[in-house]
Amino acid sequence: MASEERQAPTKKPTGKRNDPSNKRPQDKNRFLHPAETSCWQNEVKEWTFHYTERFRVVPPYRFEFGTSIKARWVGRLLLEVFSQEFPYFEDSLQYYTEAMELGRLRVNDEKASKDYRCRDGDVITHHVHRHEPPVTSEKIVIISDSDGILAVNKPSSIPIHPGGRYRRNSLLAILAKEHNMFDLHTVHRLDRLTSGLLLFGRSKAVAEMFRREFEDGNVQKQYLARVLGHVPPGTTLVDQPLACKNHREAIHEISSDGKPSQTRVTLLATGVGELEGQSLVLCEPLTGRTHQIRLHLQWLGCPIANDPLYGPAGVGSTSTAEQSADPPGEHEATCSVGEADSQDAVGKRDLDTALPRTNKKRRTELGIISEESARHDESLNLDANGWMDADCIHCRACRAEGCKGYYVPLKKKHDDSNAMLIWLHALTNKGATWSFRTPFPSWAEEFEEASQLLSKIDKLEQAK
Repeated sequence: MASEERQAPTKKPTGKRNDPSNKRPQDKNRFLHPAETSCWQNEVKEWTFHYTERFRVVPPYRFEFGTSIKARWVGRLLLEVFSQEFPYFEDSLQYYTEAMELGRLRVNDEKASKDYRCRDGDVITHHVHRHEPPVTSEKIVIISDSDGILAVNKPSSIPIHPGGRYRRNSLLAILAKEHNMFDLHTVHRLDRLTSGLLLFGRSKAVAEMFRREFEDGNVQKQYLARVLGHVPPGTTLVDQPLACKNHREAIHEISSDGKPSQTRVTLLATGVGELEGQSLVLCEPLTGRTHQIRLHLQWLGCPIANDPLYGPAGVGSTSTAEQSADPPGEHEATCSVGEADSQDAVGKRDLDTALPRTNKKRRTELGIISEESARHDESLNLDANGWMDADCIHCRACRAEGCKGYYVPLKKKHDDSNAMLIWLHALTNKGATWSFRTPFPSWAEEFEEASQLLSKIDKLEQAK
């Protein structure tokens, strides 16, 4: 018998209209163009990963961020701009002052004084000793690779695109290194902490065809979530509009000023014993808003049990949310000169048109980002062990903490040690003529065996 679908009671949203001053300006360079990954075919041969029982670790390496001056920066002190727009460090002003003195923060490939004011047409480069956060050591499983479409099972903690604090520890980079896969075109997105099914086109044409199905709402999507609380039996439709509360911190909320958003939530299993007080639910988003499932479950009173942003620790607490969010949006681009987390999304812009007007070689260096560059090697002060740079703020932190690894978060909000995953998994995507499904995650099988869960989901499909 088909379960009864209930309309969740409507509450008056308390969210206020977004403050325009709170919005992050859109930047042309925000996304890595898929064709850009073809340049990795030579790079990846030199990449190394270290593996522990839990983590994939990238040894530090030299790297150059680059970007052109934004209109809103013109006339402002460069140090002021970077300290305010890229506040990645506890004392950002001191860090960027030192970077300029060392010749690591440069204007038009030259050292600049600390009283330099930005001018239209300037190109800013930031040469760093790059330390990437660790990600899970869980393998990326190929679900299918045929007919021009690649389906993978993305583990939690891995961002899709290079950007912000992540490059070699991004999904695209790992696929290039470990599976020899290049020129992949993103079809849709998943948050960094969300695991599950992700599709890539092997060509731009195939990716665009699948992307159009997603954008037109013609793809049935199923997610699994492990939540706190006892969810009513049957299916509940949550119909609550969503809006971005803080663009810089990537925090969203239910708001009457938001975009229409709907999610069907169906109880699959109720926890007993050690799982008492938790439930396993099937979530079917009918729209595709950022953090939609996480917010709708929170609104329903059953947040994802380990969600650091919208879960029990963050419910109703802006300060907690701001500390737990995938950190800020100052990643003006893949070629950002600061550091921050990437917001996973589909990018369509041709990087060549987004970069400053300059010669092709220089565009390549800035857009693809010059790695292992020898031009400013004199600014690096590596010790005998080959990886620690005495002038690197990350290396200093590692030494001060007695860190045996390569990464110490420089801000509390960037401490990912307790937020490597959330219990949200993209299980199934189904279009008009195609369908992909991943295996069930281990945390879901703690409730029931996969075969039992699959049987319940299939019965729900048959009853529609």
